[in-house]
Amino acid sequence: MFPSDVLKLGAWILQVADKENKKIQFIANLKDYADDHFYVDVKQVHFKTHSDGPHTGDSSHPRTELRSKTTFDSSHDAELYFTFQNRSHTKIPICVAQVLVPDQKIEVQLLVTGSSIQSVFNLQLRHFDKKHTDLGNWFIDRNTDVVLTVVKGKLSASVTQNSKTIRAGFKTQKFEGAYFKVGNYFQSKESDKTWSDISVSKLRTTFHL
Repeated sequence: MFPSDVLKLGAWILQVADKENKKIQFIANLKDYADDHFYVDVKQVHFKTHSDGPHTGDSSHPRTELRSKTTFDSSHDAELYFTFQNRSHTKIPICVAQVLVPDQKIEVQLLVTGSSIQSVFNLQLRHFDKKHTDLGNWFIDRNTDVVLTVVKGKLSASVTQNSKTIRAGFKTQKFEGAYFKVGNYFQSKESDKTWSDISVSKLRTTFHL
C-alpha cells in the first residue's frame, strides 16, 4: 500500500530527503510513491524525519513535508483539514502545518512540542510576528483533527481530540502567493541524533479563488 492509496495527493508536492540523505528532493507525482521517510502503516501515512537530514536552501531544519500546489491570496478563502497522530517522543518542536508566503516572510506554524510526560504533547500556533497561541495539551497516539481556514484575511484554527475542541484566530497581513504545508518539519539540530514521526490519516484542502 502506498500513501496515495490512503490520501488524495494529486494537489501536493512532497519535500523529502533523497536516498543518500544529502539533499531535499521535490516529488510532484506521488502516485504509488513511498520511501523510508514517507510510507503507510496501518492506514496511516507516516512522515519520518531524522535530525541529521538535509534541509532546503532557505531553512536550517530537516523535513518530510507536503506542499500544496495551489496558491492563494488574502482576498481568497482557503481551508486545510487533516487528522494526525504525534508518534514522536521528543521535546524538540515539530511543525505539522504551515500557511506560508515565502517572499513576504509571512507564516503561521502549528507546532507540536513534547512534554516531560511522554504521553502528552503541546500544540502552539506561532504567528509571523512571533506571537504564540497555546492550544493546550493533547494525548500522543490519539487522532487529532486540525482545521486551518483563511477567510477575508483572517486565519482561524480549530483542534479536536475526542470531545475536546480548542479554537483560535487572528488577522493576517495582506499577502499573495500563500500555500499550505503539512507533515513533519523537525526543528532539530544535527547533533540531536533523534527521529520524529507524524502520521496523517485524513487530508483535504478547499480553495475559493
